[in-house]
Amino acid sequence: MNKIERIINLGRFSGQLKNIVRKGWLKYPIKYPESNADHSFRVAFLSMVLAEELNLDVDKCAKLAILHEFGEIEKGDLTPEERKNENKIIEDQSKILKQMMIEMGGQKYYDLWMESEKTTSKEAVLVKDVDRLEMCLQALEYEEKYEYNLQEFYDYAEKLLILELPKQIFKKILKLRPKNLKKINPKYLQKGKIIFSEMDLID
Repeated sequence: MNKIERIINLGRFSGQLKNIVRKGWLKYPIKYPESNADHSFRVAFLSMVLAEELNLDVDKCAKLAILHEFGEIEKGDLTPEERKNENKIIEDQSKILKQMMIEMGGQKYYDLWMESEKTTSKEAVLVKDVDRLEMCLQALEYEEKYEYNLQEFYDYAEKLLILELPKQIFKKILKLRPKNLKKINPKYLQKGKIIFSEMDLID
């Protein structure tokens, strides 16, 4: 495989993230929920911003953030419920991704993805926190648009945030949430269920 072919293949491979919907939003009546690529863009940007504030390697944080969802290209997005056996998931994703990336000459990108998954550096820890913060920002924006209570996403993030600055940002996001949000009837919150009608949604 020559250089031009390698670049094209890596471009097509990464582009698949644009077609993978973030599955957690599918449980709610949200039209056109974000893709993994949408999510990764803001994670990358915010990782750069926070890395500057924390005197970390900005370039490395951006790369880790851009690559952090690559493990889901082959089998799709995973919800927190589906990620309970984290080590097994990383192992499975690693086998698939390593083979594909090496074939395309992307060993260094695979290594960065693995660093992100294993959080083996300060930069990887930050990116993991920003990954969760971005989810909360997206939840906030969906709450503002659709007026449904998306509490489960904040609860998930709060348990996992590690660094102090992301924790402070998280607290501020909570204060920005709209009041009097509508609660979804729990029977509609089935894993991966797409809701097509708002009939009987309110609890």
